[in-house]
Amino acid sequence: MIPEPSEKILDALRELANRDIQRRLWLAESGEVSSLTEAMSSLFDDSGLARALERDEVVFGVEIDALLRRLGKVSRLVDKLQNPEDLLHDPRMEAVRSIARQALSMMGRGHTQ
Repeated sequence: MIPEPSEKILDALRELANRDIQRRLWLAESGEVSSLTEAMSSLFDDSGLARALERDEVVFGVEIDALLRRLGKVSRLVDKLQNPEDLLHDPRMEAVRSIARQALSMMGRGHTQ
């Protein structure tokens, strides 16, 4: 059984996994607003996950940790400076979404769109 992920990690993965959530948050002009950079920062930096993975600590299990490392690498290939609408349709974002969905599924958090 894997350790219980924090809500911060789960929320960031849900955002990264779901284009509808991304559209709502990344295109918002007011209220709750986010971006790919903010979601990745929340997942890796704010949660302390990046430090743990860099130290090769086993956080959620070998497979999930490898998937999270891959998510970090794939997200760095996405041009974060493009406008948010183009970012939503960037083919590399499909890989980000897919990996985030896999991580959620492996954590027992089900499948998101």
